[in-house]
Amino acid sequence: MKAKIVQKNIPEGWIKLRLGDIGKAIIGLTYSPEDVLELGGVLVFRSSNIKNGRINYADQVRVSSKIPESLKIKEGDILICARNGSQNLIGKNAYIAKQDEGHTFGAFMTVFRTKNPKYFYQLFQSQLFKKEVKKDLGPTINQVTTGNLHSFKFKIPPSGEQNRIVNVLEAWDMAIEKLGEKIEIKKRVKKGLMRELLTGKTRLPGFSGEWKAVKLGDVCKINMGQSPPSTAYNENMDGLPLIQGNNDIKFRKTTRRVWTTEITKTADAGDIIMTVRAPVGCIGIADEKVCIGRGVCAIKPQVIDHDFILKILELRESNWKSLEQGSTFTAVNSLDIKKLLIKAPASIKEQNAIADILTAADEEIEGLERKLGILKEQKRFLLNKLVTGEIRVPEGG
Repeated sequence: MKAKIVQKNIPEGWIKLRLGDIGKAIIGLTYSPEDVLELGGVLVFRSSNIKNGRINYADQVRVSSKIPESLKIKEGDILICARNGSQNLIGKNAYIAKQDEGHTFGAFMTVFRTKNPKYFYQLFQSQLFKKEVKKDLGPTINQVTTGNLHSFKFKIPPSGEQNRIVNVLEAWDMAIEKLGEKIEIKKRVKKGLMRELLTGKTRLPGFSGEWKAVKLGDVCKINMGQSPPSTAYNENMDGLPLIQGNNDIKFRKTTRRVWTTEITKTADAGDIIMTVRAPVGCIGIADEKVCIGRGVCAIKPQVIDHDFILKILELRESNWKSLEQGSTFTAVNSLDIKKLLIKAPASIKEQNAIADILTAADEEIEGLERKLGILKEQKRFLLNKLVTGEIRVPEGG
């Protein structure tokens, strides 16, 4: 059970205030489908544009509407998801940096403007803020209004201590950001290695000879999944874990979510799992013996190196995704999978050597991601202690 974050005694020098006393929440722009443009216009920030507390520009909607000055994003604004089909997204927020200025935000979003926004951005990442948001959500309520936000009460430290808290937390944010950037670089390098080594463009020293095209079904055993009846599903760990699709694969491994007592098709520990329904082609490894539903298949290499074929299929993931885009392509059958052509060196030793290099790259990335997870957890712990006053940052600290 997670420890509850509660506001107990008010630390010396702190004051309990409503957000409405120290800032203003502003509801976003309402626009119609006719206002949406392919190019030009004004960019509208929505919940999909919030990623890791910052603005992400991957998903863009532009409108032709004339934007009131009050609805133009400014540096230091805190953009908050105020309404969404998923209650888990309500309260998600981002700090607006200088480069994000001048755009606007949608009607399901709210901007909070206040002095020392860097402190309140950190406060809005805390369990205290999430707790206030959750209090206003019920079974039929899927929004937090500006009135709700204004009514939220928090213990607020003096401005000097606010700044000291921000300095501490931003140091952690910087470490997290730099490690995240390092991981992304490592992933790009690994992807480049895959393109070179898994296509034969670059050969490892000591190996020669042509690569041959083979059908996946000629070198692997393909076992298509079959879903058991839903009446056999349970969350009590009875039977075998059921792998049905992409949601059951995390970090390239199967994950326990639902079990079934009626076993249809199975995959052994170590088998390669591939999704066969949209999104098609997602790859993972069975972490244990599992039951496989119709949304996946199990691939068991026979006369080819296991890790080599695993990396080939990882490289091919993007091929399946490109087929899905702009088409009605939503699934593949056993024949599609069996006739999939891959190129491979005749030498098992060369296959193994290539796989070893790429596996080592994976292990390095996994180690860095574990370290990143620890940093994030440490920052969350520190954040929740600092904004409640349980840990104080002394002057000069």
